[in-house]
Amino acid sequence: MEIKSISESEEYNQQGKVLFSIEKYDEAIEIYKKAENKDPMFVDTYFNLGEAYVMLDKYDKAKESFNKVLLIDKKNAITYFHLGNVEFLLNNNDMGREYYAKGINNGYDDAQLYVNLANLAEEAGNDEEAIKNYNKAILRDKFRADAKLRKAMIYIADNKYQEA
Repeated sequence: MEIKSISESEEYNQQGKVLFSIEKYDEAIEIYKKAENKDPMFVDTYFNLGEAYVMLDKYDKAKESFNKVLLIDKKNAITYFHLGNVEFLLNNNDMGREYYAKGINNGYDDAQLYVNLANLAEEAGNDEEAIKNYNKAILRDKFRADAKLRKAMIYIADNKYQEA
């Protein structure tokens, strides 16, 4: 039986994830910083840092960390998704959509992305776009009851009871 050894950076990232999971974000960041010092090219460190900064509402630092991921791996699709989320939190919707498009172009195809886009379209009063994105979300995850409900509510509001 082969025993796989992990690097110090990986070990620190695992420790940081444990702290993150119990909502000790500042402590997790300290551990991720140790990982960064051990290996400044380890992508997971910057991704994990970005997520921790988001939880602390430190969006500029989150963006900085996510952008470091992209400096190392410019095709890291999930990072574009997270950058899009940060931009949406900052009400930079056009930039958020741009990051989402980059995520999609690099292979990120999660239902949540389409639910988020549908919510934005709905808020903007673009029911057609919202329905289209809810449909995409449901295609990717047939158990997305939230997407099905929102879609039905749009149809009901538009007096399209048959579609609902």
